[in-house]
Amino acid sequence: MTKREALVSCLMVEVPNETLIEKVLLDMDIDGDASYSAAAKDEITQAELNLLRVLVSLPDFTEGPLSVKHKVEARLLQIEKLQQPVGVPTIRDASHLW
Repeated sequence: MTKREALVSCLMVEVPNETLIEKVLLDMDIDGDASYSAAAKDEITQAELNLLRVLVSLPDFTEGPLSVKHKVEARLLQIEKLQQPVGVPTIRDASHLW
């Protein structure tokens, strides 16, 4: 698996423009064609964050019968999750405490 494939597999969203993926990788000085390994996890996570931040800002698109809608809340939750340091979960439900 390449680093580009690892990035795309993490996104769980269709990227409207492949050039956008390439730009994010180039901006971060990541060789998208290089083999992915566990050592590259942090840089791919950062690339995923950068890409999600761009995707959140994209407007919904409608042309004729075609409509593309972005779930901003879902993307923001993804960003929040990725920004959490390892071992420090975001607590949304404290029911496990009682």
